[in-house]
Formats: sequence, C-alpha cells, structure tokens
Amino acid sequence: MTARSQILLGLIALACLIVFSCQPLHAGKAVPGLHVDFFGNPGLTRVYSSEMVAEPRIDGVAKGNDWGARYVGQLLPSSEGEYQLRVEADSGVRVRINGKLIIDGWACNGTRTGLVTLHHGIAADLIIEYYYDRGTGGVTPTLHLFWRPPGKAEEPIPVTAFSYQPETFPAAPIVITGTEQQSVNLSLPNGGLPPVVGVTNTQLLRTTRGQPALADGEGWTYAHHMDLAVWQGRMYAAWAMTPRDEDVPPYKVVYATSADGLQWSLPADLFPREWAWANRFYFYRAINGRMLAFSAGKPAGGNVSEALKTVLLVREITTDHRLGAVFTLIHPGTGLPPAFDTAVDTGFIAACRDALNNHPLLEQEDYGVFLGAQRMLWHQHPPSINGWQFGKAFSFYHRKDGQLVGICKMGFTTVSPDGGKTWPPPLLPPTLIAGSGKVWGQRTNDGHYALVYNPDHGKRWPLVMVSSDDGETFRAMRVIHGELPQRRYAGKYKDPGAQYVRGLAEWSNDGTFADRQACWLIYSLNKEDIWIARVPLPIIADATTFFADDFEADIPGKVIADWNIYRPCWAPVTVVTEPGTQNRCLELRDADPYDYARAVHVFPAVKRCQVTLRIKPLQENATFVLGLCDAAGKHPVSLTLTADRHLQASDGNAQHEIGTYHAGVWLTLSLQIDVDTARYTVVLNGNTAVKNLAFAENGIHTLQQLSLQTGSWRSLPNALPINPTSDIKTALPAVFLVDDVAVRKE
Repeated sequence: MTARSQILLGLIALACLIVFSCQPLHAGKAVPGLHVDFFGNPGLTRVYSSEMVAEPRIDGVAKGNDWGARYVGQLLPSSEGEYQLRVEADSGVRVRINGKLIIDGWACNGTRTGLVTLHHGIAADLIIEYYYDRGTGGVTPTLHLFWRPPGKAEEPIPVTAFSYQPETFPAAPIVITGTEQQSVNLSLPNGGLPPVVGVTNTQLLRTTRGQPALADGEGWTYAHHMDLAVWQGRMYAAWAMTPRDEDVPPYKVVYATSADGLQWSLPADLFPREWAWANRFYFYRAINGRMLAFSAGKPAGGNVSEALKTVLLVREITTDHRLGAVFTLIHPGTGLPPAFDTAVDTGFIAACRDALNNHPLLEQEDYGVFLGAQRMLWHQHPPSINGWQFGKAFSFYHRKDGQLVGICKMGFTTVSPDGGKTWPPPLLPPTLIAGSGKVWGQRTNDGHYALVYNPDHGKRWPLVMVSSDDGETFRAMRVIHGELPQRRYAGKYKDPGAQYVRGLAEWSNDGTFADRQACWLIYSLNKEDIWIARVPLPIIADATTFFADDFEADIPGKVIADWNIYRPCWAPVTVVTEPGTQNRCLELRDADPYDYARAVHVFPAVKRCQVTLRIKPLQENATFVLGLCDAAGKHPVSLTLTADRHLQASDGNAQHEIGTYHAGVWLTLSLQIDVDTARYTVVLNGNTAVKNLAFAENGIHTLQQLSLQTGSWRSLPNALPINPTSDIKTALPAVFLVDDVAVRKE
C-alpha cells in the first residue's frame, strides 16, 4: 500500500465523524449532490480550479495533525430573498456563494453566520472549505450547515438543495513545451542548460565598499527592484538601494542612462531620499507623449511592507532628460509633495490622470494596493503556493489574440479579455515552474513573445527564457544568465542568483532607441549588482552554422555579433584595434578579484571538429582558459595559460604541460577533437604539441560551445562574505587578445 493510499484511508475514517446537514460524510460517500476532496496536509495542497481559492493553512504553516476538506457544488434555494446561513465547525471553516465569502471562520471555533440573497429556482455556486487541527484546540471533527429562508425558521439545509456539476477546468493560459525543465540541474550555475545564442550580459552597477566612487558613490551594497524604459533615444534603468539589507532603510531610488545599452552613466537619485522608497515599477509613457517617473512614498511609521506602500510619487522626465518637480500621485498627505493636480502644467496633469486610469500599470505594485477597490478581486482572498501569495510583482503583455496576460511571482497567471477591466481567476500553469524571483513576459520588437524567469520554486538561478509565436505556447528553454559569482556582501534576504527580471513594458518605451533588434532585460545578481541583458532578435535557441571570425566587421566598443558575452564592469569584453596595427581582435580585460570576463561562441552539435585561434597575452601573471563544452556547459577539453607562464592542457583528471607563453607574443593553437574516442590533439604554433589527450569529463555526446575566459571554471560559490577591503579594482588588469577564431566540422 502506498503512503498516499494510507493517508486517504485515514481521512476516510476521520471523515466518518463529520456531520454535514445532519448527515454522516466520508470520502467514498459524501453528502448527496456535493463533491468533496480530502487532503492530509492543507498547507501544501495546491487547488487547481476555476474558482482558485486560497490554500487552507493554519498560521501559515502545515501542522502534523491537520487535514482539510473542500466541498463544491450548487445550492438551490426554496424561495426568493435573503437567507441567513449558519455553520457549526471545529476547527476552521469558510463558505463562499457565487464567489463571495459569506462566512469566514478560518481563525476561530464555534458558530458562524452570514447573510446572502438567493433567487428562487436559480442555483448558486457553493464552496465550503474546512480544516481540522488538533494542535490549535480541535476536539472532534464537526461540520453542520443550516439556513433560515425568508420568513421561516432555521433548519438544516436539506440534501435536496444540493447539486454538483463537475468543474470544467480552464485551459492553462501558458504552456511550456519541451523537456528542458526536467533536466534543470541546480548544482550548476547555468542549470545544465544551453544559452540563448548571442546574448550580451553587461554589468551596469558593481557595488563595492572598497571603491564606492566606481559604483554608487557611497558603498551601499544592496541593489534590487529594477525597471527599464526608453525615452528620447536613451535607455533608462532605475533601481532601489540600501546600505546592506533588503527593506532596512535608509533607501535611495537611483537611475542611470545609456545610448547603446553597453555604456552606462553613474547612478544618480531619481527622487529625493526623504520621500523615495523601493517600487515595483518606475516609468510610464502617457498617451499624450509625456514620460513619467514613479517611486513609492515613505509609508507611515517607516514600515516597508509592500501591502502598506499606498503612497505613489511622480515626476516628469522632460524631452531634454531633466527631472521635473516631485508630486504625489496617490494618497497625498502631510509631509509629502503636493498633489499632482496642483501643478501648473496641464499636460503633466493629463499624463498623471492617464497613469491613474491604467490599471495594469498600477497592478504591478504588490496586491494592487495603488488601485484600492479597483484592483483584481482575487487580491481579497489570494491563492498561494509555498507561502507565496498571488499578486506579487506582476508583468503584463498583450498576446497575439489581443487578450491581456498578467503573470506574477510563482507563475500565477490570469488573462483579461477586456484590456484589464476584469480578470478571471488566476491559475498556476502546470508546465510553468517558476519561483519568487519574478516572471517577466513581453512581446518582442519582431512580433514574437518571451518569458524570462528562474525555473525553480525556490532557487534563483539560472535565469532562462522561453519564446513563443502567439504568447500562449512557449518553447526552447535557454539560459539568459548562467553565471553565479561569489556574493561579496552579506545582507538580509540577499538570495543568490540572477533575479527579479524586467524588460521594456508596453507603456515604458517610446520606440526611439537605436538598437531595436534586441530584447532588453534588467535584473539583479545576488541582490547586489545590476545587470543588463541584450538578447538579439529573432531569438535563436540553437546555432545552425559553424563559424570563422576575424572581428574585422565588428565596431570597437559595440555589440559583438554572434558571441555570448559576459562583461562585468571591471572585466569587460570588447573588440579593439591591436596597438600599432590596423588589426581588429577580441579583448578580454580583467581587473575584478571576484569575477572574470568571458566570451562564448555556440555552434551546431558535432562529434568531430577542429578549433583554431590565436591568443596574445599582454602579461605573464594571469590566467586564461580556453574550453570546448557540450550543450550543458560541461568542459571535457581545456587549455589554460597559467599565472606562471605555463600552457597546460587537460588530460583526464590531470594537466599536461605543452609549453610556455610570453607577454606580447601571439600563440597559434589548433585542436582536433573526437567525441567518440573522447580524445583530442593540440597543435601549438604549427607543431604538434601533444596527441590523444583524454577528455576531462564523461558522458559527452557532442560539443556545441567554445568558451574563452579570464578565470578558472567555477561551480556554485560558497555563501561566505568577503573582506570589503579586498573588493577593489586591480591596478593592472590582465589583458588577453584573441583573433582568427574558427570551429569547423570534420
């Protein structure tokens, strides 16, 4: 007998003690006309239904002695008018009729009553949730339901008043196809998944207490809550910062701008610090063409709970990129800037009113707090999973059929047919495995769609993307950010990983950015650094051609076509002109003591190939690693320029010496690799240096990536903070030039 069967039999026995309308009830034989589900651990039960009610929980945690039942059906009244319902239950009970909570006795025992108007001959939808918990005072599992029809005495509801039609479960609003989710390996920074081809990851802000002038100017090391906009040819990024911990003031809301998405200004305050607090969104382009910036206002008592952030501040970003006067958009009060409608600029007032009427814009704040009574009704009794409630950190996009998709943390999804005026009950799409690090959905500039998220309920790495033609069915899970460097600074709630991703919302982009052939994303890494990802369009899941690159077609300092580039602030990867020549080449420059520069080129899966390239180290005391990888990032072949002038090749678990290198001298390398024999040969400067070296990893079926990086291979980092005095930019960076790179099938 399975554990599940044992639980169900136990529940059947317990259910026999319950009396519902004076009728005994158990899992095999419920009250006639009603459907009942029993579950042994209410705290962990996920309810998928068109009603999508909250999960039963006791004090927010699952108890060892608790269990629950959920009764679903229709209630047929015997007459017209107002009915009083009364329920006797031990321990907790809730009664909903036509979706409205009539009796809420979830937190107390005893008798409960409620009033509801019913119509003769019209069945009303009925949901009754019950839990029994011995640990909080439950004595005997008991449940009685009575009604008092208009003008009559109270009586047990007769069984003839109940009926049940099996629920029609709505189709999942989002479907993720493919097998990648089943192969996610969270022991690896990239989850063991291949990358989207051609992504450039640029570190916008690298926090540091050792050299704050290179970061935010003050050495604050908590950076999170990001947003993006495009306005008048520039990309705007905004985020919130604190000195150390999440939700522990003081706060500052800062922003930076860029003309190309690669080079960014130093951060400056977006709002005055005496008023500004972290927000879920920061930008809105109104229908009259004005660009507004927002910040949450400081809540009463300094409480940073998202549900209490009811004040919203606003100012304009002018066409010449200046910041206008600060006003209060929602809930003006004493000690706050003046209300927006006191401004003298009627265009600004009109833009503010437009923002107030944009429900999806304001629903982005947790639980729809800025909308008050106009928010989604599901915020009143939100469903939850693993302790995370529906309604946190929404993103919205219009899918191909014109309907508006809303998706929030943990993957809760709802689709509005009328542009956000009404929303059906949220669902958890079974194939969308997401977590509390946010899910971002958008339509891309080429008319397709993308979802970006962390593919786990708990861990916040890697950051992946799935793509779609219609905004409903998504495919090809690939990595957007698969690096996980050391978290340098300790702090409250500083989860590791690339997380809380946002892109360019429909209302925050005026279409003037020069580089429109990309999907632009912003996210934090370890909640201490801010990153930008440029994903070329169309989204390419897999390479289809081999390559030979001499970098002559690339413009120095600009995007490097077809390469996946990982470029921290202190370890950039760029195309440069080799000093003293007209030759263009790839440069990896590393001055970061806790990270590295990396360039990866993806090619079609192959079993036998030849790799050629030239490398020129500009020093003799730094590390450079060349690797051949499979789709998951395993690296069976590695060549390393060590910090003591040696050139080594991996040979099984050992390193084989194949020569030395000198600063300023080009090395020409050629590798012949055979996956079937798990062997490879290295040719150095035209001479065979070593033959038949063994692969360093097993289980390699094909090769698909060439990796170049200024540091050793890394796995998951430890959680220990570093000494802040060591977190400074290296005075003399390590520099490596790479040219004439090619991978050919043999």
